[in-house]
Amino acid sequence: MKKKHDRFFREAFSDVRVAHDAMCQLLPGQVKACLDLAGVRLEKTAFIDESGVESVADVLLSAAYRGQTNGRCYLLIEHQRKERRDMAWRCFDLTAKVFRHHLKQQPNPGGKLPLVFTAVVYNGVRKWTSSLDLADHLDVPPEISQKTFYHQPTLIDLRETKDEELKRHGLFGLTNYLLKHVDDANLSQQLELLVERLAIIPTDRNGLLYLELALHYLISAGNLDPVRHEFMAKIRNLHDQKTKEQFMPRFMTIEMGWERDFLYKHHPELITKAREQVRREEMDDLRAQAIRELREEIRLEHAQKMLNAGIERSVISKIVNVDEEIIECIELGRLRL
Repeated sequence: MKKKHDRFFREAFSDVRVAHDAMCQLLPGQVKACLDLAGVRLEKTAFIDESGVESVADVLLSAAYRGQTNGRCYLLIEHQRKERRDMAWRCFDLTAKVFRHHLKQQPNPGGKLPLVFTAVVYNGVRKWTSSLDLADHLDVPPEISQKTFYHQPTLIDLRETKDEELKRHGLFGLTNYLLKHVDDANLSQQLELLVERLAIIPTDRNGLLYLELALHYLISAGNLDPVRHEFMAKIRNLHDQKTKEQFMPRFMTIEMGWERDFLYKHHPELITKAREQVRREEMDDLRAQAIRELREEIRLEHAQKMLNAGIERSVISKIVNVDEEIIECIELGRLRL
């Protein structure tokens, strides 16, 4: 199940507007003022160290500073389904890997390190209690622990974040809203509210791709099976006729897949029965084909025997119901039995 949440979170950022909204929410105001947020970029998230060990971050965003060509500010976002006691260290470790990744891209060795902010989006059941301040995990006297240079990650504990706060942050807020509520036992009773939130998704190509991603996530991880038809009807009614026609094949694919999965989950006996029916029909088709081929072979063998007996082709054609051209091919040796 965790992979479904992680996959949704990562793929949501393929829409650059989610990335833009995330940076707007998570970066300090004075930093945002220096950045060209219209050019937010999704960076690679796999880092291999000198020993060949690979580390993978969930999401890494970057934006250039206004008026500069090389400098970039990074935002590293980790999604967590369960609390990790070592999260402060993991963020620190990934930050170091971002440093290395950035320096490798510079034309000259010995370049300056970038500014890297980190955030953790948590949608676990229990409240997050572990400190994300690396200073709290250092084995040093408290009076000097705060002298560290590292910037503490921002924690977004979705269980402690109000929906109104999430609404303020565009598609990134919507992504977190879905992560927060996908496990709700009464999700199927909140259709109006859920559809209202999904209505903020733009109707351009990227927006429709994001909507498709969100629907797949809600279908696979949420408890919407009892109201699947009503839910999809409400989603279709969000859009004008032109958008409906454009997105209709995707809607149909989603609905058909949902119906199939519903049957697999709740009525496996119907799937088994349907498969057996298909197999029976296939066997019947194969049997009928074999009979047709056997009959054809028998007719041709009779035609060969009659040719050997000196009977004319036109007569043979009428007796065995085979075209004269085929009989001629048999006679001339072009068709071997």
